[in-house]
Amino acid sequence: MVGLQELIHKFEVGEGAGWLRSVLGAVALLAMAVIYDLREFKNFNSPEAMDQAQLARNIAEGEGFTTRCIRPLSAHLLQQRHRELAKDKAASPADPASDPTFLHVDHPDITHPPLYPVLLAGLMKVAPFRYEIPQNAAFHTYQPEIVIALFNQVLFMLAAIQLYLLARRLFDASAALISTLLFVGGELFWRFSISGLSTLLLINLFLALVSVLTRLDESCRNPEKPLRSTMLWAAAAGLLLGAGLLTRYSYGWLLLPVLVHAGWSGPQRRWVAMGAVLVAFAVVTTPWLVRNHQLSGHFFGTAGYAVYAESKSFPSDHLERALAPAFNRVEFEEFLRKLVVNGTALLQEDLPKLGGSWVSAFFLAGLMVNFRNPVLSRLRWFLVGTLAIFGLVQVMGRTFLSTENPVVNGENLLAIAAPLVFVFGTAIFLTLLDQLEVPMPEIKHLVTTGFVLLSCAPLLLVLLPPRLHPVAYPPYYPPVVQTLSGWMTPKELIMTDVPWAVSWYGRKKAIWTVINAKEDFFAVSDFQKPVSALYLTQRTTDAKFHSQMVKPQATSWEWFILQGLVKTNLPSGFPLKKSAGGFETVGHFYLTDRERWLK
Repeated sequence: MVGLQELIHKFEVGEGAGWLRSVLGAVALLAMAVIYDLREFKNFNSPEAMDQAQLARNIAEGEGFTTRCIRPLSAHLLQQRHRELAKDKAASPADPASDPTFLHVDHPDITHPPLYPVLLAGLMKVAPFRYEIPQNAAFHTYQPEIVIALFNQVLFMLAAIQLYLLARRLFDASAALISTLLFVGGELFWRFSISGLSTLLLINLFLALVSVLTRLDESCRNPEKPLRSTMLWAAAAGLLLGAGLLTRYSYGWLLLPVLVHAGWSGPQRRWVAMGAVLVAFAVVTTPWLVRNHQLSGHFFGTAGYAVYAESKSFPSDHLERALAPAFNRVEFEEFLRKLVVNGTALLQEDLPKLGGSWVSAFFLAGLMVNFRNPVLSRLRWFLVGTLAIFGLVQVMGRTFLSTENPVVNGENLLAIAAPLVFVFGTAIFLTLLDQLEVPMPEIKHLVTTGFVLLSCAPLLLVLLPPRLHPVAYPPYYPPVVQTLSGWMTPKELIMTDVPWAVSWYGRKKAIWTVINAKEDFFAVSDFQKPVSALYLTQRTTDAKFHSQMVKPQATSWEWFILQGLVKTNLPSGFPLKKSAGGFETVGHFYLTDRERWLK
């Protein structure tokens, strides 16, 4: 009986109480994940998520880092580099119009970094993935996307654990608990968890990096610590930075504030710390960047041209759809306009609601409050520098992805730093609360509870009825994509405005619709690889009537659809004239070279 009493005491007030609270917290988080998935899960609507998923499947099936989602810009860079290397070897350069190399063979991916697709590929090796959609059953969700979402929700839970441990070490248990509740109660992060994007992996890497930087700071400031300790912590920071760049290229800009922080941490060991960060970062990233340069002539492939996107010369998604982009025609004023327009939106919308919560207001106000702990002061200014560099990169690297899916997209870098903002915002809130004079201590507990509930209110309201439709339609309806793709052979090429969906759901090679519906189409189909089918969705058919259908006239796919549906008048010599019919009623447009559906 004594042993039982001791056990009860241990779980009530002893060391077992912490374990019990941890277990209950984990159970509550799992229950929350189940409820959220049952009510809010829907199939992927992010082009980047589908693109990386099909890339991961190719890796898992032994096809290497190759893609079935072909961007005309990617093909252009690969062919250009191929001709440059041929010229350097004193061989006769290939004719640009007759070089079909990268449409006939496996197309190497030069758009995405490798870490997240490789992790997904490992998941596909061990978890049950069912890629085929039953044709006679009502479609609700795509099973592989559920598995990927569950994987990201595991990353979500790991990030919550990291955040709690970090906040408790920086401040105290109260700040750790509240900031963790704000994080797991943030509706934005739950949306990222089911999006299929790599954001939660980056949040884990960022929180690990911050923990390492605090250790590095302590090592640099303590002369009793051996120099080896400083080098190891600095190298760990460089490795985590490199892993972040290999997850998302734009994350690599974080190297600048990390170097500043490493140099600021300890004057006596400044150069050792900065040098170790750079060496470790270079060791991790150089092989992959060299691979990209050998393939495309650029260290970051197509991602290195994001600064040109959504400019006057390359509006909307025209950059990646360009067969031969003229970058030299882009004027400096176009970059300046992009900075001003997108920067204004960032300051007015993105920054005030950082992380989907108004807790960031406490962080911004707290910049005027000094910390006695120099480690906290330097870490806070590191966070300010991170937000500044991420904000600038987000503004200048904005592409059509941010337009199609505002907030929940792979270009939202501010969301990566938001959990640390929650930690500092919570610390300022608790500091102000301690200075509040109240007649009863319980009032402060009520204020804290209200603070957390108000911050988590968006998530709580989302879980109320009505339930969202689980399919991201329009434009994506996986059974239709899989049916149309099933009519094609693996070696044939489809031109479509959703190549990521065709390659993910249909497992067929698809090239993005080129900008010009006449000259560019024939440049691909006649001189590179025959296009066997054309598949257009609401991304094209829902275009504005005058500005996108009538005004561009014969150069746009919108005009092509208008002529084909209304006048049944296809361009002269157009090789695709057969349509299965019926798809027009749901906003899809499908043409092929023969009646494939009759076989």
